[in-house]
Parts: sequence; C-alpha cells; structure tokens
Amino acid sequence: MPGLNPAGTANSDDYNLGRGKVSLSELDANNFPGEYRDLGNAAEFNISFETEKLEHQSSRTGLKTIDKDVVVSQKMSLAITLDEINFENMALFFSGESGSRSNSGAAAGVTGNGNLTIVTQGRWHDLYIGADGIPTTDPQGS
Repeated sequence: MPGLNPAGTANSDDYNLGRGKVSLSELDANNFPGEYRDLGNAAEFNISFETEKLEHQSSRTGLKTIDKDVVVSQKMSLAITLDEINFENMALFFSGESGSRSNSGAAAGVTGNGNLTIVTQGRWHDLYIGADGIPTTDPQGS
C-alpha cells in the first residue's frame, strides 16, 4: 500500500514514475497567464535552485559560530528536452513568433452572457469568475 512507510523497509509500491504533461503560457502585461499550450513529449525535465547566502560569524567566544545567515540572491533554472520540433516550439526556442491561426467559425457560435468563446483549438485556459458570476478568461473578472 503506497503512503507513509513507518517500517523503513523498501517497498516497491512507493515508487513514483514521475510522468505528466508540460504546458506553457505566456504572461500578459499584468503578469496573468494566457492560454496554455501543450509542449508535446518532454523526454527530460529538470529544475534546479541556487541560493547565495552571506554568513556572519561571531567572534565573541573562542570558537567562531555563525550567528546570522542572510539570503543575498536566489536563482532557478529549468531545463526541458522536447521531442517534438514544431513551429511554435522553435519560435519559443529562438524567442520569436510563429504564424497565427484563426478560427473563422468562432463568430458563428452561440452568443449570450453564459458563453465563453475559445478561438484556438487544443489550448487550455485559466477561468476566472467575473463580477457578474459568469466565467471569463480575464483575471480581473470583468
């Protein structure tokens, strides 16, 4: 049974294969995410953190001891190995833009206050509840 193993012995039920999907979203001018795009098969995904600290040592006794530890900077690195080379992934890699797609049938959809129009297929969106109680993609809820 997976979960807490108080015996401290090896248990193959506790193994985790660590699989999932990697989605990416660009931030708008207010630092809110837009539509999320699946990046495809990610053969490798690594996150590393680096923290620079400044230590102060007290010399008031015979043995120097660290009496204060101040974080000066923090850095996070993300490395993703993607198998799918497509125009959008290449545009991200080279900090460029790919051609835009439009859905000409979006205007022919059902209109009304309770509908949300998605203009690009295959994308995920964060939904927010607006001031009128209607779901929206606007983080301000308007």
